[in-house]
Amino acid sequence: MSANNIEEALRAFLAAGTAVDALVDGRIYPVIGPDKPVTPYIVYRRMGTDRMGSSTDRGPAKATFRITCWSATYDQALALAKAVRERLANESSSWDGLTIQHSLFRGEQDAFDDSVELIEHRFLGRELDFEIMAAT
Repeated sequence: MSANNIEEALRAFLAAGTAVDALVDGRIYPVIGPDKPVTPYIVYRRMGTDRMGSSTDRGPAKATFRITCWSATYDQALALAKAVRERLANESSSWDGLTIQHSLFRGEQDAFDDSVELIEHRFLGRELDFEIMAAT
């Protein structure tokens, strides 16, 4: 089965990475994590897309993604972020049937989930920004 869009392809490519999947065991979610997550886990979201002069969703597209690696500990969040960065940075191949021309690591920053009132349930994270050029 091939991906219908770049989000599906990104998720499949991350899940197929041995080092990434060893840490998250398939816990990779679009836009927002689950209500009661098991850590560590990954949340990815598209921040924007440049359609490279086309007004349709066909042809080359440059998409910017933020991939957040969440964990109960800072060290585990950093280890997961490193595995994701090594999996995606400078990648050019076919992701679940979608041709990726390049994946460029743009930067990173810390993240903190303070949406839970009890301190023992708060998560720490690392946000990674990637620019992914795909031929759609």
